[in-house]
Amino acid sequence: MHPLFRDLFIFEMANNHQGDVNHGLAIIREMGKIKRKYNLNAGVKFQYRQLDTFIHPDYRNNTEAKHISRFLSCSADDWPLLQKIAKAGKPVIASTGGLLMPQIDSLVSFLRHRTVDFAVLHCVGIYPSPDEVLHLNFLEKLIRRYPDVTIGYSGHEAPDNTDVVKIAIAKGAKILERHVGLPTDSIKLNAYSMNPEQVDKWAAAAQQAHVICGNAEKSVTQAEMDSLLSLKRGVFLRRDLKKGEEITAADVFFAMPCQEGQLTSGEFGRYRAKWKATRDYKAREAVFETNPPDLYTQIRGIIHQARGLF
Repeated sequence: MHPLFRDLFIFEMANNHQGDVNHGLAIIREMGKIKRKYNLNAGVKFQYRQLDTFIHPDYRNNTEAKHISRFLSCSADDWPLLQKIAKAGKPVIASTGGLLMPQIDSLVSFLRHRTVDFAVLHCVGIYPSPDEVLHLNFLEKLIRRYPDVTIGYSGHEAPDNTDVVKIAIAKGAKILERHVGLPTDSIKLNAYSMNPEQVDKWAAAAQQAHVICGNAEKSVTQAEMDSLLSLKRGVFLRRDLKKGEEITAADVFFAMPCQEGQLTSGEFGRYRAKWKATRDYKAREAVFETNPPDLYTQIRGIIHQARGLF
């Protein structure tokens, strides 16, 4: 993964600056406050086009095509443009709104064969995007299909929606992008751009999701073990035992409370090796013995690791 892509937040200004440099700087300052507040790896994105060549001169003043008037486009399958981008030798983040799987395959293949550092964002090109068209499960498919590619999510859902970002992170998105702006008395935001307060809540929700998701390894804390110990049954003896005697199922009973270090019913029943008393015990006394080598668990772990089922 390119260092630029790691947990990257993209604040897309697009044309929300309305062509006003000072207003654009004000948006950047607001996003900078949020970046510092949450210690984010973040950047502000602009959309730039050379209108003299990007739009046919006969359509420059067309008012019917809203994407011309708002300077938006779908360029992830614009091959002449992609060739220019690849030649620049810069890291590329490609959003896949409107692309079907074969087209995404072609895009990934194109960038791979040009040794470009790139990431792919799942995106739905509907503004704003209702929940039923988001299909965030597709993130998992992208991750499985391109395991060497950084996968993220570019969202156009309603600005107050903080559920989607949490789900996107849970599904594995490493890059997150949203349209942002700064409303004023004369500038109103569109239905899919977030104001600074909404961006703040979005970023907080994303960080909360990272905390909840944690890492891929199972972790059992001491606090959890202490809590569960009070619910376990410990092993107690039905009769007196001498040091060296075998401890069989007929010699014990299981009951609460279980003391720290005491053999539990689960441990006694799980291990197949024979238990032997390492000291003298009295009837009804708690059994404190060291677990024998758990070869079966070790073998299962080796098998699962070989299968890639960590």
